[in-house]
Amino acid sequence: MRIRNLLSVVAMLSVLLFGFGTAHAVLGVADQVPGQDVVFPIICGQTGNNLNTLWAIADTVATPDVPFSDNQSCARIFVFDKRSQLVFDDDICWTANDVVVDDCKALIARMSTSQQAALEVDLDPGAVTHYAGYITYQQAPDLLPGAALVDRYVPWVYLVDLQKGFAAGMNGVAAELGLGIPGLNEVSGSLPVTAATIFPRYFILNTLADSWNWWILLMGANEDATTPFVYDRRLQCVICNEEEVCISTFIDIPDELMILNVVDHLPAVLHETPPFAGFANCSIVSTSGTFTQVGTIDANDPATTTDDVPYSLYGWSYQRAADSSATLSWSVIHTIDRLYCSEFGGPHSPFTAVQCIPTGG
Repeated sequence: MRIRNLLSVVAMLSVLLFGFGTAHAVLGVADQVPGQDVVFPIICGQTGNNLNTLWAIADTVATPDVPFSDNQSCARIFVFDKRSQLVFDDDICWTANDVVVDDCKALIARMSTSQQAALEVDLDPGAVTHYAGYITYQQAPDLLPGAALVDRYVPWVYLVDLQKGFAAGMNGVAAELGLGIPGLNEVSGSLPVTAATIFPRYFILNTLADSWNWWILLMGANEDATTPFVYDRRLQCVICNEEEVCISTFIDIPDELMILNVVDHLPAVLHETPPFAGFANCSIVSTSGTFTQVGTIDANDPATTTDDVPYSLYGWSYQRAADSSATLSWSVIHTIDRLYCSEFGGPHSPFTAVQCIPTGG
């Protein structure tokens, strides 16, 4: 009996060690694999504000026994404002196993005054002190005759304010088989990375000016304002502190890129004194009159669901905590977890997905 049990254990270990084979990416899921195109938000401070976004994008495809010059790729760079209006474009090329680096402040410096103004945002009450938008790198084989479209790019992004002791990193979004504009979907736009519900973390250490928490949401559509229907998109949230006290609230999210200062949306009853900490359970809803659309869907026609166009959502929670000394200050970025829409890509298990459909009308 003992020998039989031992053999069973050995068999199970063999499966665990050797039986699963190579891991494969799942289309329509926010997984970390090389992609054909890349997208991520960019944020940086204006003069006197040293907050900056840095990034590095590696080309991971290099074919053995092929001349070095033939292992190349090129991409077109597009910079959009928070309402998804194109502001700036350029192009860039990689050689084999090359890494391209850039940063938000350097990018802004290459723009005209009017282009810079298009990216101005108000992230501090009563003052425009930042530039923000999102950037895409989209493979362009026409810039390099003979080049093939391949899932090859891996992006790393850093949000830094080094003079104050802050540096945090996140993965940019690598879209497999091509990024769709609009929609920010995979497979050149045909498969969205949907969200019905998101679960962002919040942590605010103290009330110092340099301590804050941003929820950064990058979505594939702005709030739908198609005449004659106007959809008011919002997060319907239940926000909980770490003592299991929960309060419901809502947060408007009209723009394709939303940078939410979390402290502005915390119900006061949750916390008497800092630190403020907990998480939120937020459904994405778009409403017009009695008609409500749940999840990341651009609902063009409330009378039917045939025109409903799903789009992607990506999110990060950026937390920074200031101390009296820069050496004791810290910052982190967490990817925001989600429930997917079951009929529009993503896993179809009832434990990880919910249907995103009209709920009234």
